[in-house]
Amino acid sequence: MNLFLNLSIAVISPFFNLLRQRSTKSKYIASIMFVTIAGTILNFNESADGLVYDGRVKNYYLNMDIQTFLIQLFEIMTFNETEIGVTDLYIHIVSYISGGILCFPPAFWIIVGFVYAYFYIGSIFMLKKYIGKLSFNYLFFFFVLVLLSKSIDGINTVRTWTGFWFLFYFNLKFALTKQSRYFILSLFAPFFHIMYLAVIIPIITSHFIYKNNLIVSGILSFSILFKSLDITSLYQKLGYIFESVNNKAAAYNISNADIMLKELISTTRWYVGLYAIGLQNYVIMFLYFIIIFQSKTIKITNYKPYYFLNTGALIMSLSNFSGNNVSLAGRSAICALIFMLSGICMIISENNNTKNKNLYVLASIALVPYFIFRIADIYYFVSIWLFIFPFIPWIDPGLNVSIESIVAYFLK
Repeated sequence: MNLFLNLSIAVISPFFNLLRQRSTKSKYIASIMFVTIAGTILNFNESADGLVYDGRVKNYYLNMDIQTFLIQLFEIMTFNETEIGVTDLYIHIVSYISGGILCFPPAFWIIVGFVYAYFYIGSIFMLKKYIGKLSFNYLFFFFVLVLLSKSIDGINTVRTWTGFWFLFYFNLKFALTKQSRYFILSLFAPFFHIMYLAVIIPIITSHFIYKNNLIVSGILSFSILFKSLDITSLYQKLGYIFESVNNKAAAYNISNADIMLKELISTTRWYVGLYAIGLQNYVIMFLYFIIIFQSKTIKITNYKPYYFLNTGALIMSLSNFSGNNVSLAGRSAICALIFMLSGICMIISENNNTKNKNLYVLASIALVPYFIFRIADIYYFVSIWLFIFPFIPWIDPGLNVSIESIVAYFLK
């Protein structure tokens, strides 16, 4: 593969460069190029995290001296915020490299895009290699959900989902090779986002008990019971769905978390409402319990799928136990979903659960709203210039428009 030729074509059309590849290695490299370039031309709305980070590099980190950088680094390492609110090592270091060392703010998104692409694409390709050939069926659909659950749109947050794919990448490496160094490396995810100090607790726990399906399923069951104790909240959430469909107003005495949920669900997009109440989580947890129940009648010789299923179950338990911590609960649920979906893909690919074919088909249908939600996320964030001439928004950021904006313009 001619790296220079492919890079040249990618600068003209990342999408075409990806389509023209044939070998696995060339697809892998082209995919990293594709996601990296996508990260440099994401279309941000006014409240997007990416816009905040971009402004920090230009207004604070540009021409920063090494002494200031080290002082701020010490503040972060001692769990204190810097004067502009930075709490994570990763974003501080990348911001300094692009603004303080290179004095070139656009380098921030090149570095962020490449790091994200390396772990995201690496994870997807490793999982695909394990699964093997994909036919157009429910296994293909589940794999696509892993691919989409946090794809290009995840670059926007910079810290959160780069940290996740770093965590997932090294856990997958560990599961496939059984080399402890990869598991140890995965524990450095808090370098990207402090949230992972909480997430690595179920990761470490799973390292010791993932072969004991009874204990893990018991923990998940208890966490579901714990979350379900607030029956009033559950009725309110269901009420919001019908409220949205019928465009009716109602008044509830609810918490701030529920108010946020109501605002999200009250959208006219039905799939957003179903996503907000966690339909996708319930479907995957249901599949998890079916697989774990049937594992009692299966002689397990390969625990790799169960490592991912049970790790995901423990992270989902963390989400359920998080209560009103909306941020931790929501993000950890997505992390759990990707782990569990990956485990389900592994189980299906090994034909351990062929008798569940109809169940998997029904689960796929139930997950269609989640699929639409994820496609919509990409639709709103990804730039139209990713298909051709991505250098145009590099030259003039004002010309950067999302796919959604173009479609809306022609549908006027």
